Amino acid sequence: MRRLFISFVAASATVGTFVVPAFAAHGGDPEVVVMQHLCNADIQSEADFKAVEDKGAGGEPGGEGTLPGLVATVLACPTIVMSGQQPTNGVSGGQKDFGYTLTDSTDTTFNLSDGMFMPAKLCESDIGLDVDGDGTKSDKTCLDVSMTGVSPIAEGGVTLQQQAPAGTRFGTIRTTPGSTDDMTVVRASDGTIRLNTRRDTQVDSPPLPLAEYNDDVVTIHVYNFQNPAEMSDTAVGQPAPTSPLPLLVVVLAGLLTAGAAAYAVARRRI
Repeated sequence: MRRLFISFVAASATVGTFVVPAFAAHGGDPEVVVMQHLCNADIQSEADFKAVEDKGAGGEPGGEGTLPGLVATVLACPTIVMSGQQPTNGVSGGQKDFGYTLTDSTDTTFNLSDGMFMPAKLCESDIGLDVDGDGTKSDKTCLDVSMTGVSPIAEGGVTLQQQAPAGTRFGTIRTTPGSTDDMTVVRASDGTIRLNTRRDTQVDSPPLPLAEYNDDVVTIHVYNFQNPAEMSDTAVGQPAPTSPLPLLVVVLAGLLTAGAAAYAVARRRI
């Protein structure tokens, strides 16, 4: 069975509201995908993080669960990849020593580092933002949105335990807007994330052909905060966007036109 991913679409999807059964018949072996982020030093709490989300979505409360809110957090909290993985040439936090163990409902344990690494990037021209401040929105200046997936795992309860990068602490998590992945989250605190993959459902009429709309793929966006003693004046990421409506239009248009050409690699089983 092949699993297809689309660059940043696999990380951000779209903002629609879907009405689906609470529990649907699952069609394949569950896969858990992790995208790891490291936030700017000025993001020190969940409240700080939500302020970034809300600014991206227009400045009012309610940014969580929206595409503009998620894009804003990717700008302010760039992705990092594990040592031995190679990020794309997009803006990223680079390689860090961190990891995850995943334990499924049969008490089988997996290391995320043994999973399938999926490099991906999102360019200024896709999101309509001048990331590097040079006055242009180029297809040459991009944000890294790489991720790693583990499959197959047994359906049901899954526990992810983070080994945090040095000088950081677990901050918060998000899921792909409109994907129903949020229904799988049981708890997330202190680097321990508990999921129940049975709660994920199939989106019958997804607006884009994304793996995350399948009931057997759960993507978790994990954000770490820098410890105060490790903070510096150098920002890791970028400020939140200030024009959410044009941003949303440009993102969706770019994804729709470029999506088919951006399909990536098949899933590797471990």
